[in-house]
Amino acid sequence: MSNEFIRILIFAAIGIWNTIFDLAIFITLLNTLGKLPIWNKSKVKAASVFHICSFLIANLVSYVLNTNFTFKASQSRGFLPYFIVTLVALGVSTAFIQYFNQSKFQALFHKYIVTKLPKNLPLLNNLKINDKSWAIILKLSSVLISMVINYLGYRNLVFIGIN
Repeated sequence: MSNEFIRILIFAAIGIWNTIFDLAIFITLLNTLGKLPIWNKSKVKAASVFHICSFLIANLVSYVLNTNFTFKASQSRGFLPYFIVTLVALGVSTAFIQYFNQSKFQALFHKYIVTKLPKNLPLLNNLKINDKSWAIILKLSSVLISMVINYLGYRNLVFIGIN
């Protein structure tokens, strides 16, 4: 296997762990602070704010892990360029969540995806997509967007001297 392939596997493994960590923070915020009445009056959706919080916390952990494991044979230009790449990914993924966090997209997802799932599986029987589950679906979808932006940015702009 090539060094690049191994690096991508390590990045993916760290990404999976970090995604679970990120999602745990996101769901915790959604289940605790999301119940506060301020979100009923605010024009900013709680899902977008909680996404930003969980994303930034998880990113600090990601920097440490990727610096020490994924790109260990290279020199880092430091946390600031890493953070700038992360902010680009955060902006794109937050715009994705904000844009698609609308009932019309939730209804389309239900119509074209949920209704096509097998009905004989107990977990999928009578599956309903509510606002909370839709926010989690969007959060998970945004992870793929962030992963591509982050890897390419870290690989080409942050860590130097990579074979």
